[in-house]
Amino acid sequence: MKALLRVLGRMMAQVVVFLIFLLMLVPVVGLAKDSLSAASGFHWMAALLLDSAWLFGVLTLCLLVWYGMRPSAPGWLRDYILVRW
Repeated sequence: MKALLRVLGRMMAQVVVFLIFLLMLVPVVGLAKDSLSAASGFHWMAALLLDSAWLFGVLTLCLLVWYGMRPSAPGWLRDYILVRW
């Protein structure tokens, strides 16, 4: 029973850390919106390239957090994650 509670606790901690990570992206959305409107005023191709760069950066961060929380992640990456195994 203790092992099950420990696993459930770790799962809940991972969910909380991921939600905190998503909340940290809220200011990034505002910055991305402002930069995209400025780039679209310049040229539509600049807005498309900037939008692709923002999307790639956010997806890369999400994947790093997801991979870093796995038990099979390398030690150097796990050092930056709040939930330790």
